[in-house]
Amino acid sequence: TTLTSGNLYLLIKDYCEIPDADFGAQLHPYLTALKRHDAALNTDVAFRGLLKQAGDDPVMQSCQDAFFDRVYLTPAVLAANNTGVASPLGVAVVYDSVVHGSWRLMRDRTLQNYGNAHDKGEQGWVSNYVATRRAWLAGHSNDLLHKTVYRMDTFNQLIATGKWQLPLPLIVRGRTI
Repeated sequence: TTLTSGNLYLLIKDYCEIPDADFGAQLHPYLTALKRHDAALNTDVAFRGLLKQAGDDPVMQSCQDAFFDRVYLTPAVLAANNTGVASPLGVAVVYDSVVHGSWRLMRDRTLQNYGNAHDKGEQGWVSNYVATRRAWLAGHSNDLLHKTVYRMDTFNQLIATGKWQLPLPLIVRGRTI
């Protein structure tokens, strides 16, 4: 989650509302700044330290799991299904874009240029989506996005090797899953 999106505020607010949260009381005073997307938090060493400590709290881990399911995974699965994407790899591509951002923009661009998965077939549509997103990331005016092209390259590798069902074990970026 990010400060700018407002989702960090929502996550920390959820965490602070849990009575057993080890760092809820210490993070609570930051909620106002989080809600305002106050960029000063990016360099606030005390705040960053609290976030890191809270990351080890099982209550935070459970809160994060529930938050990511509610805010990212469930909407991504619904969006994938509505687009005609059902394979594990296809859903992973949609999830990655929902989490990373600009799913709708890239979906619409892919629909405009290539049609929809219902008519064109899921694998072709997802391949075109990944190519569209890769080009967008590589050419974006925000140089930070250029560094994320590897995400689409990884999906392209899985597509090229026919890993649509994501059979385990998988080797992704040198790591075995």
